Amino acid sequence: MLVGEDGWLGLDFIGRYETLQDSFAEACRRIGIPERRLAVVNAAVHRPWEDRCDDELLRLATRFHRPRRSFSTK
Repeated sequence: MLVGEDGWLGLDFIGRYETLQDSFAEACRRIGIPERRLAVVNAAVHRPWEDRCDDELLRLATRFHRPRRSFSTK
């Protein structure tokens, strides 16, 4: 964490990678500079996950990766 010697948390905004353009726009607004569009570089295009998984892989994944009730990304 970014904590100063006085114990003060040295930030007031945390952007999210999942909404990078929106987070960047908010950061620009907060510091008073014009917003710019971020370039998309090296973006990957993937088939839907359903097309990449067979029944056996899906069975194994659901066995080992169950949803956690105590953690939310929202």
